Amino acid sequence: MRWSYDIKQDGIPSEFHGDPLIADSLVMIASDGRGTGHVYAFVRESGKLHWKFPVARGVPTDLARDEHRVYAVTYHDSLLCLDLQSGQLQWSVAGETFSRNRFSTHAPVTAAKRVFFATSHRRIQAVHTETGKILWTRDFEARISSEMLLHQERLYVGTADHQIYCLNQTSGEILHQTAAETIPVATPVVSGERIIFFLNPGGYRGGAKVLVGYDLDLQKNLWRAEAATEWSSTRPYVWHENVLVGNDLGEVFAFRANDGVIRWSHDFGGVIRGIGTIESVIYVGTLKGLVYAFMP
Repeated sequence: MRWSYDIKQDGIPSEFHGDPLIADSLVMIASDGRGTGHVYAFVRESGKLHWKFPVARGVPTDLARDEHRVYAVTYHDSLLCLDLQSGQLQWSVAGETFSRNRFSTHAPVTAAKRVFFATSHRRIQAVHTETGKILWTRDFEARISSEMLLHQERLYVGTADHQIYCLNQTSGEILHQTAAETIPVATPVVSGERIIFFLNPGGYRGGAKVLVGYDLDLQKNLWRAEAATEWSSTRPYVWHENVLVGNDLGEVFAFRANDGVIRWSHDFGGVIRGIGTIESVIYVGTLKGLVYAFMP
């Protein structure tokens, strides 16, 4: 082990629900829990605490960044902008409510001097990264159920009334829309000319039952794969031309992205949660606390 940091020293024990964010020489991550959470920045090589920013109840999602800033969404439905190097608050957009459920809080995403912020009140806002000024607002008929995905000047998102939307990043205009068979959840992914969503009738991130692939204009449902049990990975992952998902029986499946055909599967044992990849290796994490390195 190179280094570690025990967050219990910062108050009531908290948890990490977002993925670490690597930014040059820093590793950043946010905690949440019953007490005060923090956004942390650690020196990548030594693990030394570079800065921490306290947040009431904390931040239950991934962080986002651009060249100079870090963005976080809180349980109080607020968007925070912190200076990357100092951790000082640059600006914030006040929330509309307090969310008691971390599944109602969504990670921000950023591109082209805009950060996109999904509130728990059926709304997405585009905010200027330097000033905190709201550039546009788009309201929906139902709560936002999936994470947002940016791709080629478009923003994709799903809502709890079984809808999937494609928005123009600059204006917020709805470019395309389609009805899914049930609720789109988790973070969608793009492979080639296809966008892939998890669907879950319960509307929460874990336990999706169906994996579906659409064309980027949301005009065609190209393929679907239904789980024999629930998909337990936090989202689908793209590796080369495959889509990787894991289930609560410990199996990881690789679906061909263009048509959904199963290329291979492997039983690791234990509930699959996270999947990471490099060029030739897949890393699989389970709720048993084990991490596997696998070369298909």
